[in-house]
Amino acid sequence: RIFADTRRFSGNKRQIVSMLPNGTDLRRVHTGNFNDFNPSVSPDGTKIVFASDRDGNADLYLLNIGSTAEPTRLTDTIGCANQYPTWLPDGSGIVYESNCNSGNFEIYRANLSYGKDKLNELTVTRLISPVPNESTRLTNNNTDDRFPRVAPNGQLIAFTAYRDGNAEIYTMTTDGGQQTRRTSSNGDDWAPTWSLDGAQLVFSSNRDGDFEIYSMRLDGANQVQLTNNGQEDNWPIWAQ
Repeated sequence: RIFADTRRFSGNKRQIVSMLPNGTDLRRVHTGNFNDFNPSVSPDGTKIVFASDRDGNADLYLLNIGSTAEPTRLTDTIGCANQYPTWLPDGSGIVYESNCNSGNFEIYRANLSYGKDKLNELTVTRLISPVPNESTRLTNNNTDDRFPRVAPNGQLIAFTAYRDGNAEIYTMTTDGGQQTRRTSSNGDDWAPTWSLDGAQLVFSSNRDGDFEIYSMRLDGANQVQLTNNGQEDNWPIWAQ
């Protein structure tokens, strides 16, 4: 199934839904008068991690797919945001963005340790950055590092960095090393997503005046514009 968030329910609040790949059989994953967004499905297909403002600001929550229980809260912060989670390919943890420690967004990695893991009873290590052995900070700059996506082989993270005055695509190893710039344009390049073999990235860019979808090789070569119109084309996800 495909998981996404939509504003069609609950008074324009963002709510997570799932559907078949052809767009039919739309189902709400959870209901409530709050915003649930940025869903990411675990590699084994049993869980989703997502962001929600159900307790005030954006924090991360975990839910077994099909569960009728309340989601399990992973982060517990005030006045900041933890969001845009993505799974490590072996399901052992997540990578996400947070502005809770420095004011600007940085990227963190966290391993998940389960106490109970039943359909309607899920307990897991709470991630309160930067608690040792729970959340590890991977970037540390005075500008935003955002929108991380882990490569299918688990060796690299693609992300968006604002270090050069505008948004550009970078990669780094999953321990935060070898941070390398992959694009250089006069616009904003952001929200990268990986091909299944990890050889290409697709991303959004407004380098031609409005946001369009582009692809490129991992080394930044062969940048190809995939859409070309007067509207905004944004937030691609490469189907796995």
